[in-house]
Amino acid sequence: MVDWRQTGALAACGLVAACATPTIAGRAAESPALSLEQYFAGQTYAYGLFEDGSDNARRKFYVVIDGTWNGTDLVLNERFLYEDGERQTRVWTFRRQGAGYVATANDVVGEVAVTQIGDAAQFSYLVDLKIGPDQSLRVRFNDRLYLFAGDLMMNRARVSKFGVEVGEVTVVFLRDRPEGFPEF
Repeated sequence: MVDWRQTGALAACGLVAACATPTIAGRAAESPALSLEQYFAGQTYAYGLFEDGSDNARRKFYVVIDGTWNGTDLVLNERFLYEDGERQTRVWTFRRQGAGYVATANDVVGEVAVTQIGDAAQFSYLVDLKIGPDQSLRVRFNDRLYLFAGDLMMNRARVSKFGVEVGEVTVVFLRDRPEGFPEF
């Protein structure tokens, strides 16, 4: 005899897992085509927002990214300024591998496979997030980048701990420095 409660619970778990990590697989024909090394060459500016699991805006931030491409590696030096005045840096190195990249960063655990398809890129990684002067919390980021016309790109990142979503980060990248963008 079929235990419908167990079957329903398994189906619900499968549905949650399927929704947990959206993919960019269907974006191959979308344009404009994304090239991370072209987009991030030079200086890029970004506005960001972290929302916790209850959709409360928790933290706004600004980012200035200095990007260099040497034909093999894309290095992104990211400088963050949070609305409370805190500053952080992260340095990513993306090495071209086939149609995508392998990436590393100073606070990211191990190497990260980056998939690039059409107008989008996707990667998932563990990061040690600073939560205090001498404390960090290891969480998983699932990033999806989408290029729009007019040199605008958006990143949506789901943040999870032990497979449970704890928040989402939205970042909007611009190639030209916006009026009123803070100096730092």
